[in-house]
Amino acid sequence: AYPGKVEGGLRVQKYSCHIMSRNVKAPNTQKRFTNIVVVKLQVGGKKFELAAYPGKVEDWRKKIETDLDSVLQTPHIYCNMDRGEIAKVSDLLNSFGHKDKTKILKKILEEGEVQVSGKERQQSLNGLFKDVATLIVEKCINSQTKQSLTIGQVETAMKECHVALDPNKSAKQQALKVIKILEDKSNLPIERAKMRLQLDLAPADAEEMEKKNGNSWDVESKSEIRPATDSQPGVTRLVVLIVPAFYRDLDLAMKAKGGKVEVLTHSVKPEANERF
Repeated sequence: AYPGKVEGGLRVQKYSCHIMSRNVKAPNTQKRFTNIVVVKLQVGGKKFELAAYPGKVEDWRKKIETDLDSVLQTPHIYCNMDRGEIAKVSDLLNSFGHKDKTKILKKILEEGEVQVSGKERQQSLNGLFKDVATLIVEKCINSQTKQSLTIGQVETAMKECHVALDPNKSAKQQALKVIKILEDKSNLPIERAKMRLQLDLAPADAEEMEKKNGNSWDVESKSEIRPATDSQPGVTRLVVLIVPAFYRDLDLAMKAKGGKVEVLTHSVKPEANERF
């Protein structure tokens, strides 16, 4: 009843190589992408898609990453990535006016819409949240103790104030807005750390600026770096601490007087007064 022969009381089965169990599926050769972002661009009524690594598209657009192989998981240009359908050369030619694949890849990367999974989006927001908190720690101090804040303190205050960040804007673009929210709404005693500036200007102008801005800055030092002569006026150097909000007005006033402003320290902290 069964194919094969009896050897030593045991029946040895012999099957043809074409016999396959109904429960065994043929292998799927279509490439499945995981942990990706999809970049989509519609041109001339046709949709084109690329598979990129998470975070790499933004690096490409900021010129941080310039190697296409480090940005794209595959060099293929798809018309439907879900089904693994690669765009036809004729469609590329009709839509882009040429078939230079490298140029087309770059155009899609630079102009396409970036779509990420819910998991990737949440990871990106979590990273942005921490980056904003880190910047705030660098820029601010505790308004009561005048000491540095911790990232944990700032993150807790941000959550208590239900701070909503824009995923399309950088941490630097949003940090100052969040500082204002924390100053107005949180229980965290927070204020901007002062800036340390070096001002070089004529002695008479230095005297005038001191009288005018006495309540807006703290003078750390004052010195004559060039005495007056018959051919040129003297120069006085002031090193001052100011609230960052006052910087723009001071810079304009210094330019009007022909003075020079140099930022010595962006955020002066009691425990870290290094120049950078």
